[in-house]
Amino acid sequence: MNFSDESLSLILVFVCIVPCVFAMWVFEHTVIASNDAVPLVTPIAPVVPAVPLVAPVAPVAPVAPVAPIAPVVPAVPLVTPAIPAIPTVPLVTPIAPVAPLVTPVVSVVPLVAPASRFAVAVRSFCDKSVPIADRVAAPVAPVSTRVLRPRVAKILRFDIVDDESVAEDDASDESYEPVTSKKVAKAPKKASKPPKKASKPPKKAEPKKASKPPKVDFVPAAELDVTDIMTFYISSDRDNNIAFNKVRERVLMNALSPPAGFRTHPLYGAKWVEMHTSLNTFLRERVEDIEYDTIEVQSAAGRKHCHDFDILFISRAKVMKTIRLEFKSGRSTSISSLPQVLSIPSDSELAGVGTSVPTYASFYYDNFLARYIATDSTLATIGLPTKSEYERLVHNDDYDDHPLFRAMYDRDKDVDRKDPIKVAKDAIVNESVTAYLTAYGSQLNLARFERKLIDTQSHKHYMIWHMANRQLYHDRLPSASKRNLVFRGIRNGNTVVVSSSDAPAADVAVVEYRLLLRWRNHKGVKMPMFQVAAKRC
Repeated sequence: MNFSDESLSLILVFVCIVPCVFAMWVFEHTVIASNDAVPLVTPIAPVVPAVPLVAPVAPVAPVAPVAPIAPVVPAVPLVTPAIPAIPTVPLVTPIAPVAPLVTPVVSVVPLVAPASRFAVAVRSFCDKSVPIADRVAAPVAPVSTRVLRPRVAKILRFDIVDDESVAEDDASDESYEPVTSKKVAKAPKKASKPPKKASKPPKKAEPKKASKPPKVDFVPAAELDVTDIMTFYISSDRDNNIAFNKVRERVLMNALSPPAGFRTHPLYGAKWVEMHTSLNTFLRERVEDIEYDTIEVQSAAGRKHCHDFDILFISRAKVMKTIRLEFKSGRSTSISSLPQVLSIPSDSELAGVGTSVPTYASFYYDNFLARYIATDSTLATIGLPTKSEYERLVHNDDYDDHPLFRAMYDRDKDVDRKDPIKVAKDAIVNESVTAYLTAYGSQLNLARFERKLIDTQSHKHYMIWHMANRQLYHDRLPSASKRNLVFRGIRNGNTVVVSSSDAPAADVAVVEYRLLLRWRNHKGVKMPMFQVAAKRC
């Protein structure tokens, strides 16, 4: 025999729940009809509300269908041996003698308190005047006193209480989740976020750049010191760059034969050994075609020279070969990465005497110096030197050869670059450079510049120390790049670009010379010159 889901649910209700409901109903109506105290002598367990009148019933024992019960049950004398309205004998036990039933009981109030939610729910469900569908779906009003949690209702998915009352009563029990047949309105969803931008294609993996060496304040020793080797491993800034370079040159003069104890020093010995080995290797590669037994390093520093060292390779007290060596330090590996290979004063070689082009210093004095001084009330109180005196003094680094140069230097040093007066002065100087090159850049004497390149660069070798790689690199300017130079244009308003008109060899790159007109010692104060860089194109 096949049963529908609804039939199975009804059978389960009648088999498991109806006996308990019937016992509770008999107990409540009997007590109310008699208006007497509940005839109990001993405390009753809270989970078995019908103990005083009926015997415990096994939950699994089958029960025959119960006949309908009249809505009004007359008070049944408690002294009678049985209750006539209950035909089923197993549910009723013989009643005890009358005497104990008359004894008043103090704890009556809790037993006649409003029925539990479970009882209310089941009573509503068993009301046959309501259709079965409405009995299952209709909500039941919450009861103020909670005696028993409706675990059966949770299993059968009956809607016995509303959501709010469950939430209040079950606040202390997170494991209990009420199940209802109502559909609770969900909170409105938050506005969706705007769509993300299309992700950029992954960048190609780039090799990690070597970390920059730290910058430190540096005070060189008067004589060679074991700590001088650290100038090759820490970077200098604009203020101490000259001092660093002098110490580095002093180290290179002694690196081939360091003083006793330098290469075995516990802190700096390893770096002295590294520099000794690197320099020996670099020099041997320059003269592989000759034999020698001694290398002598002579200083050639100074503005009258255009290189730092003369390296003499000697065999049996005879100089077999001499090379000119220019030392550069930083993060470069070739000439193209160097900011400068040559510097030329702005009053020589390219302009001035013997040319139709006025010097930059003369042009600046006539057109911009008065404007520069007018920006600063302190400078305005100092008299100007004559033009010839200004052109003679402006190309050296002595600030005390005229009061104006000292005042301009004092007013420019240690000044914030964003200072309004500083900004105004720099703008005037920049304007003067652009105006001069626009008027005369294409007329510079490139023949003199070509001779200068040949004289200073033809036999020069560049020894470049890469601070991060801790290695010496070699480079030279090709001879063909120094001849038949022609003007190529002005870049950035401050740089003249020239290059050779000759077609380079197949394996030689074109070299472009860039002549940057700038002030070496404080902008607008001292030493205007052309800073020459060589870039392979």
